[in-house]
Amino acid sequence: MVAREAVLNAVRHGSPTRVQVHLAYSRRELAMNVIDDGCGFDPGLAEHRNGHYFGLKGMKERVQPCGGKIRVASTAGKGVRIDVRLTRPR
Repeated sequence: MVAREAVLNAVRHGSPTRVQVHLAYSRRELAMNVIDDGCGFDPGLAEHRNGHYFGLKGMKERVQPCGGKIRVASTAGKGVRIDVRLTRPR
């Protein structure tokens, strides 16, 4: 659901020409990166803009209870990169 939301956000709000999704897993970790070349945004202002949520809050709410980490990096005009890391239970 996090990957789905990240891709939909890119298409809906970023006007990208390209969206990449990378998924890797090992015995210890699941890692996902969603990268787009769209218009980007200020992550500090993105959780609530003009009364509309952009899905970042929902992504965080899905990842954090699993003990995972999510990082959002973006600059206006430079696209967005979302990194998710989940440690696998032993």
